[in-house]
Amino acid sequence: MRKAVIATLLLTASCAAGRYADINTEKMNPQFTGGPGKSTLVLVATPDRIGRENLEDQFAIEGVERNISLNPSYRLIPNIKDVTRETLETLVKTNHYDRVLVVKTVPGTWKTGEHSYYQDYYSVVASGIMPSMYDYWGTTITTVYSPTDPPPSLVNFSMLSIETRLYDSADASVIWSAITDVTQSRDRVDAPKAFVRTVVERMKSKHVL
Repeated sequence: MRKAVIATLLLTASCAAGRYADINTEKMNPQFTGGPGKSTLVLVATPDRIGRENLEDQFAIEGVERNISLNPSYRLIPNIKDVTRETLETLVKTNHYDRVLVVKTVPGTWKTGEHSYYQDYYSVVASGIMPSMYDYWGTTITTVYSPTDPPPSLVNFSMLSIETRLYDSADASVIWSAITDVTQSRDRVDAPKAFVRTVVERMKSKHVL
């Protein structure tokens, strides 16, 4: 089930971006007095190899765009089964990471359902552009259906909560943590980018990255 979750939610390709990731809860360590880290090791804790690699790479891409050092752990430990506290400690010391970011799904939060977000699949056109065609209906709004999207797919969505924890490698204390709700609907959603962008922006605003 977890592999299916990662594959269907976090790896969705998209043509258009939207706001499909919202931080539900977050906590900042009141005892943390340090500033932004110089180099962060990113670990997506999932047995799905492709899901882990793609999401960790997305963090690296976001880091490059923001001039933040976010380093995928899979390039150093390809098999998630080999990831232990000892191996992480060794990587941190060897590569001088001062932050470790751990990302994992929240058990029991995967769900699917229906919504009425028709704007995901319809183009809304003001009929006022050609009022003569609509007579006295010229001030109404016309929804233009796209035949490339069958009606049954219009109302499907998937949702998953993801936990993010940022650790200080100096003492393994949690600097910042959050639960982010990620929603996917077909074609419109860019789930991995939206999630990564949301949490990185928030950590940067907290001056911990």
